[in-house]
Order: sequence, then C-alpha cells, then structure tokens
Amino acid sequence: LPKAAGLFLRACEDGWAKGCNARGIALWRGIGVEADVETAADLFGKACKGGVGDGCGNLGDIFVARKAMANRLEGARYFYTEGCRLHDGWSCNELGTMLDHGKGGEVDHAAAAGAFAHGCEGSHALACSNLGLLHEHGRGVLKNIGRSVELYGLSCERGSGVGCARLGSLFLSGGLPGGVDV
Repeated sequence: LPKAAGLFLRACEDGWAKGCNARGIALWRGIGVEADVETAADLFGKACKGGVGDGCGNLGDIFVARKAMANRLEGARYFYTEGCRLHDGWSCNELGTMLDHGKGGEVDHAAAAGAFAHGCEGSHALACSNLGLLHEHGRGVLKNIGRSVELYGLSCERGSGVGCARLGSLFLSGGLPGGVDV
C-alpha cells in the first residue's frame, strides 16, 4: 500500500487530477501512509480544480467533519455543488440533503430535487431514494406516490437498504394508490 500511495503522489505531481484524489484518499484514511487530513484536503482541492467530481465531494466531506471550523457547512455545500456539476453522484446526494434541510444556506426543496435527480441519473442509489422521498411528500416536486415507488424500487435494485425500507414502508402503510404495480 505505501508503494501505491507513492505512485498516486507521482501521478498528482505529474498533473493527473485523479492521482491527486487517490493520494488524498490514502492520506485521509491513513491507507499505506500516516493519516494527514490537511494535506488530503489540499490534494482533494487540486483534484476538484482538475475536474474530478469525487475530489470535490471528498473535500465537502472534510468540511462537514470539521466541527470547529466557521462556515464549514457553506464550504461543504460549495464543494458538493462543484462535485455534482462534475457528475459525482455522492456529491449530488449530499448537496440535495443540504438543500432539503437548509444546511449551509437556505432550504430549497426544488433545488434539492434537482440535485437528487442528477445523482440518481448518475446511478447513486441513495439519491434515487431521497428523490423518491421528496415525491412521496410533495417537497419541491408534485406529490406522486407512483414516482416514489419507482424511485424507491430503483434505489433498492441498486443496493440501497434505505430505498428498500422506504418501499417496504409504503407497502406496510397501505400507502400505494390503486393502479401502482410494483
């Protein structure tokens, strides 16, 4: 593992942004090297600037984790926005969650729905489930239980236990309208 971490550093130094992200992950998690969150954050920033969406998302995660940092949620929201713009499903899901709950800025259910939809289109299972929840309750989108069922089912198929549980809850509560076939 130390050799891999060294190779990622070399790739980053040679200008390959994905190498910066990979080295950042190794440093953040202490994989093959001693953990160093500050250097990991710098590398994630390079990856994000280099067009690597998950680098932006990883930097957003670091901002969320920094409890003592002023404006940490605003920073996280910024980096999740950048990651989502670069088609990183994780970033889209995290951005949608922040928008839905007003973390790091104003509540914006419609924008949350857009972020979750973008994440779901990018195959992020939890983003599909979260979009389904907005449809179930009519937050930022028209209330549409049938669409919720579709999204929960897709989320469940993609491996999200949350999607499976939400779909199961609709069945249990009898919340499925007539004509919805699952």
